[in-house]
Amino acid sequence: MRWIWDLQRAIPGTKGQEPLAIRLIPIRGLVVAAKIMARTWRGYMDEGQAVRFLRELFALGKVYPYVAYLHGQPVASAVAVVMDDLAEIRGGVHVLPAFRRRYIGHDLLVTVLRELREKGVRRVFLVRDMGEQLTEDDQAAMRLYDGCGGQRREPEVEVRWSRACPLGFQNARTVAAWLESWGISPLVTDAPLADSGAGLVRPGTGVVVSVEERPLGSLAAADELLEALHSVGTLRDMPVMGARGELFSCSAMAPLEGPSSLVEDWERAAKLSCLPLVPDRGREVDQLCLKVRRLNASGSKGRWLSQVTETLEVAGVVAYLGDSSMGFLEYVPRPLARAALWPVGTYGEDARVLTITCLRVERRGWAVADRLLWEALDQIRALEGYDFIEVALPPRGPRWLYEKFGFRTVEEGEQVAIMRRPCPGPGRGPLSLTSDNNSLPKYKK
Repeated sequence: MRWIWDLQRAIPGTKGQEPLAIRLIPIRGLVVAAKIMARTWRGYMDEGQAVRFLRELFALGKVYPYVAYLHGQPVASAVAVVMDDLAEIRGGVHVLPAFRRRYIGHDLLVTVLRELREKGVRRVFLVRDMGEQLTEDDQAAMRLYDGCGGQRREPEVEVRWSRACPLGFQNARTVAAWLESWGISPLVTDAPLADSGAGLVRPGTGVVVSVEERPLGSLAAADELLEALHSVGTLRDMPVMGARGELFSCSAMAPLEGPSSLVEDWERAAKLSCLPLVPDRGREVDQLCLKVRRLNASGSKGRWLSQVTETLEVAGVVAYLGDSSMGFLEYVPRPLARAALWPVGTYGEDARVLTITCLRVERRGWAVADRLLWEALDQIRALEGYDFIEVALPPRGPRWLYEKFGFRTVEEGEQVAIMRRPCPGPGRGPLSLTSDNNSLPKYKK
């Protein structure tokens, strides 16, 4: 069950008669909140697991742990995660058993809602898993959230975003705002890496829209998505009205000009220095991604690379011109790509396929992208245990760029096309290029 608060509306007042002190404790409060959570969820998670659960929230947004004290003793907690103008009360409101039925949870929650409104938050949501048979705790939680003005909503539409993409949350909010304009209130949530049932998305977005666990895709034309929502009853009796264009556009690569033989293009590519893509360069990669939207660095790519490099020592290539980063190419094992909401192919054994998840360049010249792809394939030559490398491209993606490096379209869908080629490896000879591109410069010394 999900509860939503529109903070532009009135927030109920407090009800308790006891001297309750509610404090925001950014650092120590996280540990105090974890202890209260562990005691209220006894048998579900211990204190160490609760601490890890709360620490992971820093990857989602700004974390605000609120603790309620009664006569100096911590008795209740609520942790808010603020993401732009949206916030989640993660894990719900927790009150120690001995202090329940005294309006402590009510006063804590309404206080948190007021403070979030002062921070510029527009909407707050809270999700609680309910079984078919409601427990006494479930019923108490329902009374609490209902009494604090929360509106019950079944999470029919879910907009899920990947932490791996610096633009993932922003893209998800764009889709959610569009859905809200049609009277649909989606659940916006992150997709943990362990979740492999993500559905279909286009490259570079890290977002998927699903209804009742049925994936609909994220970047279908707006009118197509409306029809899909209507077909599963989400719009109920609302007429399906046409919408113009796509929900938003975030291509897998900055727009590229067509192939060129201009000498200056080659000269610039030859001057680039290419270094391995490792977690320490995550911030620079974030900056390249976020320039598209003029956002502040999120730091998400560095955290994602730390997880990738537990499997691969290097996850791609970053190109520099002097001290300035000009672009990057990222590849990961297919299971990680699928879990992080990138579209992948179906051919081959997952563990033996690499997926190019991002290729982004700062400028519109194609020579930078050409050099990155060349360097990445040469880098993959040193890897063992992989048979193929694949990439998913939108309909207008630069197939010509991949074709000259031996990629061929093997799966064609409405939203993406999967291109694949064998991984270069020791003893397999030079990188395979098409015959009309033999004039390619040999970047390697």
